[in-house]
Amino acid sequence: MARIQILLAAALVVLLGSTVFALSSADVQNIVKVYSKDEKVVVQLGFNPVIYKEYPYWFAYFTPQDSNDKNLVLIVKEFEGQGILETNELTLRPLYEIEYDMETFGLMQNIEFSSEDLKNVMEDLKSQLEGEEPLLENIKANSEADFSKIDDAISDAKTSADDSLTILQEAIELRERFKTEATTQELLPGDLAEAIKKYESGIKSAMDFSGKAAIYQKAVIDKQLEIKDQAIVSELAKLGNLKVKNALVKSYNASLTQKFKQYESRKLRKSAVVNDTISSLFFRKAKTTAEKRFDEAKQNVMIGSLLSSKNELALKDCKLSNADLKKKWDQVTTVMDPFYNANTNEYEIVPSKISEITTVAQALNNRLQKCVNATPIPADKPSAFDLKGAVPFVVFAIILGILGFYLKGKMGQKPEENVE
Repeated sequence: MARIQILLAAALVVLLGSTVFALSSADVQNIVKVYSKDEKVVVQLGFNPVIYKEYPYWFAYFTPQDSNDKNLVLIVKEFEGQGILETNELTLRPLYEIEYDMETFGLMQNIEFSSEDLKNVMEDLKSQLEGEEPLLENIKANSEADFSKIDDAISDAKTSADDSLTILQEAIELRERFKTEATTQELLPGDLAEAIKKYESGIKSAMDFSGKAAIYQKAVIDKQLEIKDQAIVSELAKLGNLKVKNALVKSYNASLTQKFKQYESRKLRKSAVVNDTISSLFFRKAKTTAEKRFDEAKQNVMIGSLLSSKNELALKDCKLSNADLKKKWDQVTTVMDPFYNANTNEYEIVPSKISEITTVAQALNNRLQKCVNATPIPADKPSAFDLKGAVPFVVFAIILGILGFYLKGKMGQKPEENVE
């Protein structure tokens, strides 16, 4: 079962003291949960939104367990006291890019590659260098050998550590300032870009220190090979073995290089991931809207009746056809078939197709009802009164006919002759 967690990017926001927002975490949940197929939504929302171009935006994270379903980040905008799903790509893109970069900071922290992690390492390494300086001074006091190369190397290493610590501290401050301003004043992508740039400089400075530490260690080894006094050699062996968590700096530097490659690889994927996130949002929104309209259409009694085989005879008797309606309905059902891999564009046209289907169905239904409810007009027939009135004329005509026939017969007879 898919599990939805709605979280504000922890790296993006901090709790605010005085700012009052119109939406609550429950409001955000109600707005975004319609885009989940899971009716039991788990919501964890404990931070306030970021402010971008004067409007608060909430980041809502869907984390489905189904590997076939993409992770989805929805952004809800507070506007005139209401929460609306942000779908303007010009707004979404910079917000998704910022969310991606801040997530990167979190991932780097997970592999101990954050500015804080690097700063802690550099502080420890600097402390080790400072602890070796008294040992070197003691060696110099007991030997007439030239230790200037070691002096220069340890000094360069300390300077490198100080430079790295300064850069890393600036990176931390820039990132924290961005977080605070993003949630209290205005989210400025340029400020985050500056924080990222400083973070990358901090990484490179830590890697540069490793080179300085290697030079310091080589200077110590070279001097050990040069000096014959074994007591001094033994003391020199205590120098240059800088360690990070019981691993030599050389090994640590290899680890830094590997982690930096991971960071660079993630940076290269940024554009593709942001594009995919935007596409995923539009896909989910289009699909959800299509499913809602399709369900409404399936419950439409008029459409169902006209598509039913029971009404085919009535339509045929009225010389009507539902072929066009069926064709349009089949187009929609094809897209909404769960086994059909529909794309965003296909889902987006479903609402307009259903509106068209409703219009066609209404017109067909009106014609059908007009036909079924029409009253037949009977043929003209004479009334009883008309027949009765015609009888005298008929009788009179018959009498005239008989009389005419009789007179014609009489007049045709010849008179008899008198024969005596």
